Amino acid sequence: MRKRFTGALAVSVALAAGIIAASCSSEQETTLTVMSFNIWGGGANEDKPVDETVAAIEAVDPDIVGIQETRLEGPKCTARFCPPRGRSVAKELKDALGYQYYEQTQLEDDGFVDAFRAANPDPVAKPAFTWTPSSKPTVSWDHHDRIDFVLARADELVVESAAIVGEKRPEADVVVRPWPSDHRAVAATVRY
Repeated sequence: MRKRFTGALAVSVALAAGIIAASCSSEQETTLTVMSFNIWGGGANEDKPVDETVAAIEAVDPDIVGIQETRLEGPKCTARFCPPRGRSVAKELKDALGYQYYEQTQLEDDGFVDAFRAANPDPVAKPAFTWTPSSKPTVSWDHHDRIDFVLARADELVVESAAIVGEKRPEADVVVRPWPSDHRAVAATVRY
């Protein structure tokens, strides 16, 4: 049986990152599938049930999932500031998925590898925009960008694969409908 972990990460609006900090002292090789997912209040910011977020995570079946924005947006959101309100849905997701639960509030980025870009080095062929599936790339009032990451660090790290999880192709490699968030997720399988 695989151990599963979920973590709610406190991150800035500019960067949401799922992190693996792995140090392996044994000779045995380990393979993990990791997902980073900004869940936008577990879908509740658009009155969607948490079951849709659970389905998106189950579609990847990750060993580790880093989740961001686990609480509802506050009533007074601006482009620069959007305080959360209410309770986090991280524990509810943990219960639904059978994961262990860990909250992390500080990121370390020394020596980490961008797993998606390691597996897909050409940003023109594979831009991997995770922000935002809720508007067309041509609208003038929004800026589509890649702001969600899986970062990994381990001795002898090999990124086997990485994918964008979202609402439709060609933007997403793994498609889940209905899509519950205003961000696409990132998943990666790594070996060390």
